[in-house]
Amino acid sequence: MLLLFALIAFIIGMVFGGWIVWLVANPNPIGTIRVDSSEPGEAPLMFLELDNQASLASILSSKEVMLRIKMENFISHK
Repeated sequence: MLLLFALIAFIIGMVFGGWIVWLVANPNPIGTIRVDSSEPGEAPLMFLELDNQASLASILSSKEVMLRIKMENFISHK
């Protein structure tokens, strides 16, 4: 019975520890890089869109930032 409780406590500790590590190691993206390749003969254009909560001071104080990437063509060719 004591072994069963120890095993359950170990599993709960592993799950809780994994959740804490995931929260610390998984940074939130601060914005989006949009890549527009709608012009066939030209290089793709890239646009940086920062989220509202991202301030310049927080970006400059960070060594690394995470951005989402979205491929979107703004000019449709029909």
